[in-house]
Amino acid sequence: MGKLNMDLLKGVEDQENVIENSKAYQDEEKFLDLLKQGKNRKEAYEAIGREKTWASKTIKKIRETAPDRLKGTSEEIKEEVPTEPIENEPQSQNTPQAAQEPQTAPEPSQPIKSTPEEENLVYVANTKPQKQSFSFRAEQTKIESWKLYAETIGGDVGTLWTAAIDEYIANHKLTEEQQVIYDLKKKIAEMQRKQK
Repeated sequence: MGKLNMDLLKGVEDQENVIENSKAYQDEEKFLDLLKQGKNRKEAYEAIGREKTWASKTIKKIRETAPDRLKGTSEEIKEEVPTEPIENEPQSQNTPQAAQEPQTAPEPSQPIKSTPEEENLVYVANTKPQKQSFSFRAEQTKIESWKLYAETIGGDVGTLWTAAIDEYIANHKLTEEQQVIYDLKKKIAEMQRKQK
């Protein structure tokens, strides 16, 4: 059991190294370094050969997952606020321009003070499970029988299969060694999901 666990732990470490050394992660680091050097967003993403959408998605992802990586950049405090273009009609040179009033900046709004109840709120990430289609092979007559059974009880085959697998797992516990392997594989899968 010891050799198997050590191999799995090494696999977890290797996976962590893959994440850190991946091209996407390296591009993110180069992008952040350029921002820290004082370059604007456009200069930074063009310097590493990326597009505007990649830069926006990267900044958003970092803000949500690891905002401390933005420290020292102009993106640290900047919120992405969509701006509407100012509509100015071009005036021809022959048309005399009317005297225009100087434009002034709008007055800053007063900050809204939070109540004690709002300050004590704990924000929780969205925990709604994402669904994924899963299928397996079986004899056609069995599948037809399962579909008929599911329709008869007022459900669908997916719900029936999910309940059957959950019941099987509940009634067939893993051994201690299998549980260690399962936990390590689950950790690897979570790291791969975070990498995407």
